[in-house]
Amino acid sequence: MDILQRVRIRITDPNVSDELLNEYIQTIMDRLCLRLGAETLPAAFDSVCGNKNGPAYLLRRYLF
Repeated sequence: MDILQRVRIRITDPNVSDELLNEYIQTIMDRLCLRLGAETLPAAFDSVCGNKNGPAYLLRRYLF
């Protein structure tokens, strides 16, 4: 299962585009890579990345 599919399971709002979710995914992947000191995100962190998109979406929804 890819990360976008994991995020779609958690965020079921049909008004949220895949483009926006992919932007959240990329941002979280970048942050994890910086924390890990890695060039690419290890596959073991896919679920972590998918899990962190729900709070990112909710935070943005309430702030803007």
